[in-house]
Amino acid sequence: MQRFEFKFEKVLEWRAARLEKEEAHLLRLRKEREELLLVRSTIEEGAAEAAQVIPPDPGRLAGTDLAMLAEYERSVKIRLKKLAAKVKEADARIQEQTRVVMEADRQKQLLEDLRKSEFEEWTYEFNREIESTAGEMFLARWKRPA
Repeated sequence: MQRFEFKFEKVLEWRAARLEKEEAHLLRLRKEREELLLVRSTIEEGAAEAAQVIPPDPGRLAGTDLAMLAEYERSVKIRLKKLAAKVKEADARIQEQTRVVMEADRQKQLLEDLRKSEFEEWTYEFNREIESTAGEMFLARWKRPA
C-alpha cells in the first residue's frame, strides 16, 4: 500500500501561513493601542505636574501666565480627546482583526480535522490490508504439501 498523502496539504500550509500572518497583524494592532495608552498616560502625568506648579492663590500670577496655563489645559484636553478617538478606533480594528484571526483559525482547523479523518481511514485500510496479507500467507503455508 502506498504512503499516506493528504491531497490538500498545500492548502493547509497556505492557511497556516495566513493564520500566522493575521496573528502577527493583530499583535501589531495591540502594540499600537498600548503605545497610544502610553502617550495618554504621559500627557496626563504632564498635566498633573503642571497643575502642581500653579500656586494655591492664582491671583498672584500675571495675566499672561494665566492665559498660558489656560491654553495648556485646553491643549491637553484636545489632545486627550483625539487620543481617546484613536484608542476607540484601535479597539475597533483589534476587534475586527480578532474576528479575522478566528476565521482563519477555523478554516485551518477544518482542514486539519479533514486530514486527521483521512489519516484514520487510511490507517484502518492499511491495517486491514496487512491483516489480509498475513492471513493469506498463513493459509499459503498451511496448505503447502509436506
